[in-house]
Amino acid sequence: MWRKKNEAFKPQNLIPTIKHGSGNVKVWGSIAASGVGNLVVIEVTMDPTEYRNILRNYLKVSAQRLGLGNQWVFQQDDDPKHTAHAVREWVLYNVPKQLHSPLQSPDLNPIENIWGEVEWRVSKYRVTNKETKKDSIRKAWSEIKPEINENLMLAMPRILHAVIDANGGPTNY
Repeated sequence: MWRKKNEAFKPQNLIPTIKHGSGNVKVWGSIAASGVGNLVVIEVTMDPTEYRNILRNYLKVSAQRLGLGNQWVFQQDDDPKHTAHAVREWVLYNVPKQLHSPLQSPDLNPIENIWGEVEWRVSKYRVTNKETKKDSIRKAWSEIKPEINENLMLAMPRILHAVIDANGGPTNY
């Protein structure tokens, strides 16, 4: 959350969370400057095979939905599921271009900002169990306006330069 100095604990800057009862919900999603792509609620244990299946079933469909044609860049972190041989091989043959991040690098994927936005929106809904949480996440995802994504993408060169200037260390972004 962005806030002014010394205002971290003012009530309007706090987001209540549910510590129990709502259940953990895992999702996969894709974004572009033009908006959000598909959102997939993951109902099974995520392993490399399941992750590859999600990419196979939803990545290209999302790119088409977002009007990207074959002019898009795929970005993911170095989670072991993402770097497994079967996933790397699928990406090699099915993704037009991939942005590789060094190991242990700062997470510069703009989707992390979108997840923060989704989490903030979900906190405004009445979430009482896992099903209402899933519904709230879907609703929050659908409310993300393309302008939010476009601003994130436009900020990326500045953010990348800040990280380079800091030799991978902390920055003010």
